[in-house]
Amino acid sequence: MDEHSIAGGGASPTQVERLTGEIDIATAPQLSRRFSAVPNTVSTLIVDLSEVTFLDSAGIQLLHQLHDRLRTRDAELIVVSPPGTSPRRVLDLTAFDARVTLRDSLPEVWTASQASS
Repeated sequence: MDEHSIAGGGASPTQVERLTGEIDIATAPQLSRRFSAVPNTVSTLIVDLSEVTFLDSAGIQLLHQLHDRLRTRDAELIVVSPPGTSPRRVLDLTAFDARVTLRDSLPEVWTASQASS
């Protein structure tokens, strides 16, 4: 799993977490610890699933819990998952985007961010 951080402007930094491989019951605890280390100064956390090959219910639960944790400190979770991928099919089947912002690509995130600025 690779990590890449991007500092945003002013008091609203953005952090990008690029994940690879499988997110399942075996890897979810490690990812939970990793997400627990996200600084409180981060106002937007982008989790990029573009290179994830498998996502099961433990991964969905992890993302929902992360969303809830970030909301308690007025931060936002954005999940990136390209259409047609296995993780995206799971996210669509579970109506994930009813609670969490879901985007097709990182460029789409940046475009939406600039449009709302």
